[in-house]
Amino acid sequence: MMSGLIKFPDPYLAGGCEILHIGGELSPDNLINAYKKGIFPWYSEYDPVLWWCPLIRHILLTDNFRIPKSIRKNIRKKNYSITFNNHFDTVIKKCAEVKRNGQHETWITNDMIDAYMKLHKLGYAYSIEVWQNKEIVGGLYGLQIGNYVCGESMFHETDNASDAALIKLLQTAQEKNIGFIDCQVTSDHIFRYGAVEVPREFFLNLLYRELA
Repeated sequence: MMSGLIKFPDPYLAGGCEILHIGGELSPDNLINAYKKGIFPWYSEYDPVLWWCPLIRHILLTDNFRIPKSIRKNIRKKNYSITFNNHFDTVIKKCAEVKRNGQHETWITNDMIDAYMKLHKLGYAYSIEVWQNKEIVGGLYGLQIGNYVCGESMFHETDNASDAALIKLLQTAQEKNIGFIDCQVTSDHIFRYGAVEVPREFFLNLLYRELA
């Protein structure tokens, strides 16, 4: 595993570049080292692995997040139940299958699924499952290293099921004094919860503080 270790550049010195490395293995060592620098893989099925650190980052500050009243009301009606890390494989595969506006293929490739499954077994990747009538109808998965938490992807098969997972993640992070959730590059939907855009340097300062 160590023979394929990538030496990632310092994002502070990357200037206007957002792709900081091309290629390499999706090994646990490479992924953990990348996330500790604010870098994550994001690529299509037939491309080499592209390692990103965007100039603008989307984050949710856990002290400032808000739950839209309409969503809170709808979730109460659904009577969902929520679990942590019970079916990581199901959640990540369902996230890969979701049809998303403007996307013709998933970025959650089979190699990505295998890589994050390994991280889950090592205790770094987590999942949240939303249940209704003994079936998983929504959820999300992400990564946690120390007090740094990111959300990778989420899905829903019934109304607001992914919202229920996101709210549970935010509430849990708040209870554990985790300062923010890294949303990486996300959809407009997340702004309903109070997400903000911050420059890369600002994000990196927050990241290193949480890791410390």
